[in-house]
Amino acid sequence: MIDQTQVPEKKQTTLGLYVDAQEAYVMWQADKEHVNIIDVRTPEEYYFIGHGEMALNIPVGFVRYQWNAEKKEPVFVPNADFISSIQRLKGT
Repeated sequence: MIDQTQVPEKKQTTLGLYVDAQEAYVMWQADKEHVNIIDVRTPEEYYFIGHGEMALNIPVGFVRYQWNAEKKEPVFVPNADFISSIQRLKGT
């Protein structure tokens, strides 16, 4: 497991549970029925950049094809169904 101090503060979670890609893959290989690998990138990143064979895409947000001139970047909108999608996956 990755030490929480290695994770940037803004990316830390309250549970403090972190694994790297290799550790996640080993966990999935050991228990494919109960371990889910979730890819939270945008659908475009998931499809066009590539993803793990087992990865389910539940995006944390979506890029709107609009430009934010102030920030000089595309408009990003959080996925309002993210938490409920994770909960459905877990069956809770």
